Amino acid sequence: LISNANQKLALLPRLAESLSSRIVLNPSTQPSENDWDVYIETLLVQGKRSEAIEALHKIQCTPMPGSEDGAGDSSVMPRIDDEDTIHNHVGSMLPYTQRKKFERLARISYEMDRFDASAGYYKELLGAFPDQWSYWQG
Repeated sequence: LISNANQKLALLPRLAESLSSRIVLNPSTQPSENDWDVYIETLLVQGKRSEAIEALHKIQCTPMPGSEDGAGDSSVMPRIDDEDTIHNHVGSMLPYTQRKKFERLARISYEMDRFDASAGYYKELLGAFPDQWSYWQG
């Protein structure tokens, strides 16, 4: 009975990855921050760090304050026409931010011993948020 339960638990991350990938990888949808977080967490739980980094690179996100290089995309912001838009939208409408994207890329790169890549992401973050002490420690 216990081994049967463990087998079922082992399937949950793969099932969650499959379901969440249908949302974030579908070109006809505009995934929210929560959708991407669920997908990336399912990859990380399974030890798929390289795939998580690839997924993070695919995310269109809002720009960081003071970024002139165009790395963020201001067209990512959802259009809210009226109350009907909010009531008919399932889940969050917030897009992924470039700040959060770089934070995750830096952390995962560090965990994979890709120190140069991690340092590059922290450098970008420090350019926009120089008072954030954790970026200096990263």
